[in-house]
Amino acid sequence: MKAQLSLVFAVFSVLLVKAQEAYWDTYLARYDNGVGSVTLNMDLMEVAPKPELPFLIITGVDVKGCTGEGFPKKDEFNKLYKISNGVNKVIFASTQAELAGTFTYQCQRLDYLFVKDTLALREKLVQHYKRSCQSYTYHITIRRDEDWDAYLNFLYPNEETKAFMQNSRVVDQMKGAGDRLDQPRIISHLIYFDSEEGRSLFSEYVTGLKFKVEMTRETKQKKYSYLLQIARPDVADFEMISKVTKVLREKAAEYGGEYDGWTASVISK
Repeated sequence: MKAQLSLVFAVFSVLLVKAQEAYWDTYLARYDNGVGSVTLNMDLMEVAPKPELPFLIITGVDVKGCTGEGFPKKDEFNKLYKISNGVNKVIFASTQAELAGTFTYQCQRLDYLFVKDTLALREKLVQHYKRSCQSYTYHITIRRDEDWDAYLNFLYPNEETKAFMQNSRVVDQMKGAGDRLDQPRIISHLIYFDSEEGRSLFSEYVTGLKFKVEMTRETKQKKYSYLLQIARPDVADFEMISKVTKVLREKAAEYGGEYDGWTASVISK
């Protein structure tokens, strides 16, 4: 039941947890039949794919207490976590494995794990579900995925999604500090380029948008070694900052650049 990501809009939580020495993040996005939630190990992007883990297991259960949007009701979460933990223990006890993420969608909660081998694993999982989760309908899909396509092209957010996640996180931090987001303040943006010419052309473009070039310098990065820092007074509410960063990210890409985020001072109420 792999739904293809069709990101019309996205709303994000700022859940950021550290588990098993890895950083996990959660986001919501719109898929073909509604909104789904993805929780994933973001650090795996640095090492994916792992050739020693060529098989993918997608397994989980149908949610019994389900909202109209297809998400678990509050009193169902603990039950689902216990089910997931039990299933993962079976897998990790059977073979080398890596939990890549969890997909919650249309009243199903499914874990995605990459494993070394699958010998007798289906039978062990069936026995576990029948013994420990008798009242739930379970799902087990096992297939070869050497390229980790399920992680890289399904679970992992695309550039637009990552930008929304970043903006949401910073805005939430500012709210937590008591910021008046509707008050204009200087907002600085960092962009890296693969050529000095691209940086120069982009600088001319943003100067026309009333941005001020604050800094340029070369870095030791192999590809994006030309840094540009620009700034402009703007309000920092989520809608406005998302519009600004979208323009900068897309235009930077045209000139061989990569947008790297923004910072702003907090204006207390």
